Amino acid sequence: MRWTVPCLWAVLLATSALAADSQGNLTVVLTGFRNDAGAAMVSVFQSPDGFPYETDKAVAKAKVAIKSGRAVAVFSGLAYGTYAVAAFHDQDLSGKLERNFVGIPKKGYGLSNSPPGLPGFAKSKFNLEAPDQTVSIPISY
Repeated sequence: MRWTVPCLWAVLLATSALAADSQGNLTVVLTGFRNDAGAAMVSVFQSPDGFPYETDKAVAKAKVAIKSGRAVAVFSGLAYGTYAVAAFHDQDLSGKLERNFVGIPKKGYGLSNSPPGLPGFAKSKFNLEAPDQTVSIPISY
């Protein structure tokens, strides 16, 4: 009985250490903004569901300032796994990425891996598998 409590504490500590080791920080560096007006809107998705336009389905979101044509968003404590990032230049601070009648964004935007053609999760995905990982995304207009 004397060893039960210390053993339980050891198991709990080991479990929490393993959980902490399976999380990372994702830094998203956005470049190529035409100007510093408005903000950069960044969304991190863990599945194809909603990617890239339905930001309410993202697992993490950030609104960050643009300085000298560049913006940086940091997402802490993401579980290791597969993600894709979508970002856009929200010059008018509407919080929305307006698109034309064929679905092409009217604002500057970018996706992880900068895939050509139609945006899709499969082309934009990457694995978060390190304590600190950086993804660079050029913004296209």
